[in-house]
Amino acid sequence: MFYFLKQLLNWVYKSNCYICKKTISEGYLCTGCLNDIEFLDTEPIKNIDNVKVYAKGLYTGNLRKIIKLIKYHGKQEFAQILASMLYELWGEINYSLSTEDVEIVPVPLHQNRYKSRKYNHMELISNEFSKLSGCKTNVTLLKRRKDTKPQYKLTFQERKQNLKNAFYVDKSYYRDKTILIIDDIATT
Repeated sequence: MFYFLKQLLNWVYKSNCYICKKTISEGYLCTGCLNDIEFLDTEPIKNIDNVKVYAKGLYTGNLRKIIKLIKYHGKQEFAQILASMLYELWGEINYSLSTEDVEIVPVPLHQNRYKSRKYNHMELISNEFSKLSGCKTNVTLLKRRKDTKPQYKLTFQERKQNLKNAFYVDKSYYRDKTILIIDDIATT
């Protein structure tokens, strides 16, 4: 009902692109701002101990703005847009795994950050990705024990130190599935 009402209001009053403020007939971003995102090739950006790390785009320009909107400005509606981008990447990678064999694990927030934000943006994105892919989300497997500094401000060595012992795996929630860890910035 709320979605229908919001769409009706957007149709009557039109809305503006969150980035360039141009009037748009529907959605949150204009086509131009979406097309300005710098997407990467489908190759892994890292391969650490046979674990492949993929990224859909560079953390610059409009993608950076979108991530900041959902992460710091409460614009939870961007979860669907980011999940759609990740789902497109998932399709390009073309793993031959069935949805029953994969669990999505969003990188958790520390409880202090969760209290201030009132939501985990990666959990929202994972839930939207789950709707698209059919894979289940597991928010209980990976836990954060350390309240770390934001990664994007740190050098490589500082990032390693910052994340040291920041997470732990609660093996009692492991269900013998392939794990797809989803995070907004590949530094984690």
